Amino acid sequence: MHSPVQLLSKSKGSISLMLSCFILVLLSRNAFALTSSDTLSDKSRLILKNAQQHILKNKYQRAFDLSSDVLEDNPRQYEAQFINAQALAHLGKSNEAIELYKLMLKTNPNQPEIYNNLANLYAQQGELDLARQTLEKGIATNEQYKTLYENLSAIYVEIARGSYSKALKLGVEPKAVQLKTLKIASIASEPRSKPISVAKKIDTKISATKPGTVKSSVATTEKTQIAMVKKEVKKLPVKAPPIKTIKPKVAEKPIARQKPILATRSKQKPKINKEEVITALQGWAAAWSAQAVDLYLSFYGEDFKPVKLSKKVWAVQRRIRIKKPRWVNVRLANFKVQAKPSKEGFAVVQLVQNYRADNYHDKTKKQFVMKHTMDGWRILSEQSLAVLK
Repeated sequence: MHSPVQLLSKSKGSISLMLSCFILVLLSRNAFALTSSDTLSDKSRLILKNAQQHILKNKYQRAFDLSSDVLEDNPRQYEAQFINAQALAHLGKSNEAIELYKLMLKTNPNQPEIYNNLANLYAQQGELDLARQTLEKGIATNEQYKTLYENLSAIYVEIARGSYSKALKLGVEPKAVQLKTLKIASIASEPRSKPISVAKKIDTKISATKPGTVKSSVATTEKTQIAMVKKEVKKLPVKAPPIKTIKPKVAEKPIARQKPILATRSKQKPKINKEEVITALQGWAAAWSAQAVDLYLSFYGEDFKPVKLSKKVWAVQRRIRIKKPRWVNVRLANFKVQAKPSKEGFAVVQLVQNYRADNYHDKTKKQFVMKHTMDGWRILSEQSLAVLK
């Protein structure tokens, strides 16, 4: 049986253990808080805002120096790390910037702008597959981030371009790919859970709208769309009809009959690289998800024939419909790629397309006819085979 003194000493040990745990929790919380702008002093906040302005003005050395000053006292502060990494990249210290971005991902694994800028550095070094994997990880954190999709589509295009060059033995070396990078727009003004508000695109071609206005395409009805299409089509240049020329008749000389040459049919089926075909379609889907219409349309061949529409009207209609939703996410799966019989350089692809937008979603089985061109695989035709549940 324990004496009162022994019980007291045991209870004191338990209390001290509990207090130690509680202190450790508080310390860990304070350590984590260093990643947030809320714990920064007013002076540090001002320094970071100044550093961000220098980034926007392309004064990268000054931005690096200022962000480094903040990191001395707050080594895990997110915005300071991000500005520091951007400055390093622009100062030609890509490897150091890569290591810093990778370090940031350990404590901020759900920040898509880190994945985006890291992928950009990989792409510049020619590591296209690593860039693709990094962008896909970033998309997994935020499926509505248009810049990630646009960069992913560009990566797919360049991967395909490299494979075509090798296949055709053109001797074209893979070029360094320049993707869109993202800059932090504000320091501690918005929570980082809203990446669109915290990140800012560079070199984007989005026209500014007046305050208080709403995009008319959001409330566009089918009738209005048709009217808009007709209006846009009228603006398109009209080709003059070809002038018929009458050639003088020339007396034809009789041609001696020759024995017909029998064409030998090859029993070998035309071969295609299925991965290249799939890569092209993945790039097409990524461009659609980015709502980058020009890039999306570039995946269609010159011989593409829409159903019941001219190609010009179809292109205008696609531009309106792709831009209409606030966000779009297109995923492709279950690829079945076959070479088109008796036609070299043609492929027939069946797949499942999962389309999601802010106001609509569907899942369809589709079929594409693809053609291998000097620019890569291009879509000649597409059709929906069935709507899936």
